[in-house]
Amino acid sequence: MKFVALLTLALFNLQCSSIDKNITKIHSTPSVLQGLTNEKSTQITVLRNIKQSHTYKIKPEVQTVVKTKSYGSNPWVVDHIKLTQLKVNTNYELTILDQKNEIVSQKKFKALDTKKTNFKISIASCMDDRFIKEQKIMWKSFIEQKSDLHFFIGDNVYGDKNVLQKGMAQPHELWQRYVDTRQTLDIYQAKQLTPTLATWDDHDYGNNGGGINYPHKKESQKIFNSFFAQEPINNKAYKQGPGVSFSFRSGGQNFYFLDNRSFRTNSKAKVDFHWGPEQQNWLLKQLNDDKRFSWLISGNQFFGAYQQFESFEKNHPNNFKKFMTQIKSLKTKVGFISGDRHLFEVMEIKQPDLNYSTIELTTSGIHAKVYPSSWGKNPNPRQLHGTAEKLNFATLELKTIPGGTNIKILGFGPNSEVFYRLNKTIK
Repeated sequence: MKFVALLTLALFNLQCSSIDKNITKIHSTPSVLQGLTNEKSTQITVLRNIKQSHTYKIKPEVQTVVKTKSYGSNPWVVDHIKLTQLKVNTNYELTILDQKNEIVSQKKFKALDTKKTNFKISIASCMDDRFIKEQKIMWKSFIEQKSDLHFFIGDNVYGDKNVLQKGMAQPHELWQRYVDTRQTLDIYQAKQLTPTLATWDDHDYGNNGGGINYPHKKESQKIFNSFFAQEPINNKAYKQGPGVSFSFRSGGQNFYFLDNRSFRTNSKAKVDFHWGPEQQNWLLKQLNDDKRFSWLISGNQFFGAYQQFESFEKNHPNNFKKFMTQIKSLKTKVGFISGDRHLFEVMEIKQPDLNYSTIELTTSGIHAKVYPSSWGKNPNPRQLHGTAEKLNFATLELKTIPGGTNIKILGFGPNSEVFYRLNKTIK
């Protein structure tokens, strides 16, 4: 038995080593992501091997602070670059130099004008790095949208895949899977950086279907925060919530990125909770205090009791019913954005759920396995549109108006195919 166990472990280590070598060959230039950004500051993460030494130069010059995040003996580390004293409408360039003072990469970026009331967001989820050809096609289209913001809304890393215990990543394995993804996906090679905000779902959490009982959730949160450049800032437009949740204000609207994993109860719990009482109370207080139109963003669907897969409504029905009663009593109007389902769906949310007509936009996955829908067998009474068996992402164009927002949704498939359009006023 010892021999079998050792042989299994050796084969697993060999497999991981093979994966690492292949992935390193895909992109030899640094993996770079721009994160939390406003008019005066931004954050950027750069993945590098500890054998490399990077110097970062910004033109025009701004105040720069660099901190490095690492995990154990893993040879890959993440440099966090915090830039302040930025100016809106100024074009900046990040130059990365190696130890020989030679240029290894150059990126362009800007500050974000959060006061602009007309703006565009590109939204993606379910980014399986094993779909090499598909990711190249999809990210090319995604980058070509030239949006003001990018939202990564869950399963941004398939951290529980290619690990020793399927569906349950150990922290050192999870760190390596984040590295693999950063090394593989073309979005991290874009020449023009775009502010990117992210939350997670179960795969980047590290536990398939996992919740409050995942034993490595603290380490998982540290790993997520190491790779996504959205550390708390002292700014009225940003507020940190429990877990990886936070709120961000731009264009006169609020965006609540929710943590649907850290505090989520399982089916045996006496009291069911999707976000946990602390996070839910934090969210409701923010919505009550700030009457701007708000988007609630979560890794899995909100309204999904019609189907067998994960959703707030299906997995935590008592909590969902109470939460919707509380949302209905607020003066703040909301919209919903979700991923996870490996399909594209738009629902209309109205009476009796709410006293006005709004939408839930589900976009998933940009490159992952897709499946036939179950809508024929289990129709969705709220559905405006559904597309299955197609890789997809969405753009959301917003214009803030008194008491609400004008929205334009485009659903994109491979090769920039637009398969869905929706124009709607929510107020």
